[in-house]
Amino acid sequence: RDSVEHAITLTDTGHHQVKTIFHWYDDARVYLTPADSLLSNVFYLVTIRTGEIQSPVTLIGRSAKDTLLHFHFQTANVREFGKISGTITMADSFFAQNPTSALIVQVLQGGSVAAQKILPHGEKKFEFNQIPTATYRVRAYLSHDGSGIYDPGSVQPWRFGVPTGEYPKEFDARPRWTIANIDFEVK
Repeated sequence: RDSVEHAITLTDTGHHQVKTIFHWYDDARVYLTPADSLLSNVFYLVTIRTGEIQSPVTLIGRSAKDTLLHFHFQTANVREFGKISGTITMADSFFAQNPTSALIVQVLQGGSVAAQKILPHGEKKFEFNQIPTATYRVRAYLSHDGSGIYDPGSVQPWRFGVPTGEYPKEFDARPRWTIANIDFEVK
């Protein structure tokens, strides 16, 4: 792992190295994150020097081939994002019946989920920052165990689905605008 962490670097356009944190899932998979937030609208470069990576197995020597892999990317401009906020109305009895429950709020673009938040037990206000310019819908449902899993209920044996609700209209998110009062009821 040490050789991999030394072989992978993240640099900005000024060729300054960005401090990174390595999160190891296992010995073959690693997730790389910057220690601090990346700057808006800046080009970055991830470099992997494969010749410096050593195998944990002593029978496998160093690779004869020293290869540099470069991955270029640019961060988004935060001035191009909008914000969505609102309040969900729901009977407090739903929270009282399920002490571990949480509201799941989803922002939908087309038919897919663009963003999702799990609100803590009893919380009804939501806010989504850094929403790209597009047309959206917002929906919410109650997760009885707070895991975020949707329970549609069942016919056999009969069981009601979880309380759900949706904002009745589509709306457009715009750069540097806050779309407030996206208020609706979950029942």
